[in-house]
Amino acid sequence: MREQQTTAGEAVIRILEQGNTAAILRFGSEADLVKILQHPTTSISCDCGASTDTRQHPRAWGTFPRVLGRYVRETKALTWEDAIRKMTALPAATIGMVDRGYLAPGMVADITVFDPATVIDHATYEDAGQLSEGIRAVLVNGGIALRGGKVTGERRGRVLSRTPHMPSRTMAGRIPPATDGSRGELRLSIDVRQQPSDSRAKGTLRVTDGTATFEATEWGVLQTTDKWASFTARVSTPSSREDRSAIVIVEFADPFVAGQPRTVTIVVDGQRLATGVLQ
Repeated sequence: MREQQTTAGEAVIRILEQGNTAAILRFGSEADLVKILQHPTTSISCDCGASTDTRQHPRAWGTFPRVLGRYVRETKALTWEDAIRKMTALPAATIGMVDRGYLAPGMVADITVFDPATVIDHATYEDAGQLSEGIRAVLVNGGIALRGGKVTGERRGRVLSRTPHMPSRTMAGRIPPATDGSRGELRLSIDVRQQPSDSRAKGTLRVTDGTATFEATEWGVLQTTDKWASFTARVSTPSSREDRSAIVIVEFADPFVAGQPRTVTIVVDGQRLATGVLQ
């Protein structure tokens, strides 16, 4: 506007006439940013996508280390626990994922190991591609993608999609009553509970599909929201004792089935074992 001695609208039109031009626009205040970060429902994320292009906003390369280094370690605007919750379990719950966000049996092993004494971003507006410091290792779907700060070449990433039984939810909710039922040849017995102070669920899970019986050997996290519950566990058959990961989703009034009955979905090792109405 100053250079062309014109209005804001005219300046934008003249820029667009020259082509598709990227811009970094500054707005807001640091005090407001801190208040937003501290709000209990605010997740920490980045809209930058996946790219090796260094000609972009520095947040593409340094969002999470900046929060950990500056807003946790240096200014103490957040605690370590709350910052990590806002990067993991909270966004997973908000977008509806049920097998990510916690370090728990049955959950997918997406893990970042960092040094709290050194983690910090180095990306700048002038050089957005500077790598952050203090990230020791990264696991994606159980494979080590970064070791000792160096990329290993391991490619375990995959496209994630929600099913109808993965609602957006808060991280707090009521503990649902125990449920049992059957459908056809599938027999299911569930008695699961988790108190707010517990790090994991506990109880019993037994599933028989006509050919095999699975029983829970180790429990993950119980997640709940209105008329919905989900938990993960390690399960095995009494004969083989081979551990597998399992996800169980219970809908107390399934909105995708006529009459909104109680339904259950069981996924073992990423493969759907059964979905049916609880009788």
